[in-house]
Amino acid sequence: SFSYMELSARLPTKGSCYVFSYHGLGELASVVGAMCLSLEYSTSAAGVARTWSARVYSMMGSWWVGCYNGGPMNSDGCTEDDDFYVDPLAGLLTIVCHLILLQGVSTSKIVINVFTVAKLLLVVFMIVVGFTCWTGNMFESAGTFAPKGVAGVITASSMLFFGFIGFDEVCCMA
Repeated sequence: SFSYMELSARLPTKGSCYVFSYHGLGELASVVGAMCLSLEYSTSAAGVARTWSARVYSMMGSWWVGCYNGGPMNSDGCTEDDDFYVDPLAGLLTIVCHLILLQGVSTSKIVINVFTVAKLLLVVFMIVVGFTCWTGNMFESAGTFAPKGVAGVITASSMLFFGFIGFDEVCCMA
């Protein structure tokens, strides 16, 4: 962390993967890093948009998507678990996010700052509530430490990955 801090203090500009790799490793490494970062953001944005739309569908009690196989919704080969459908709500959410970014730095920075403050307040709330409700020793057995087993650990790891990508993206845009 100290070397990262020293590198960022010596650079004449702010940035993320592209800027650090450009100054540290050269142009080829920075272009490869920028392509990987773009792929990472687009993949995670699609996953987050589909998750949000699934949450909205569950709150509404209905699920309206276009199935690739031409069949009706919730038919064989077109269920939420098959992941073989076009999700218009996720697409609309992605378009709205792009439109906010296209408004310019001042507008997108306001939106990003509001979401960042909300995320930080949520993290503080979760820490406070977690400590007040904590009972017992979580390391007493494997069943206590990981009650859902390896599948639970993988699910939690993917949630942490998307959380990290969100915070990384906000830091890069700030």
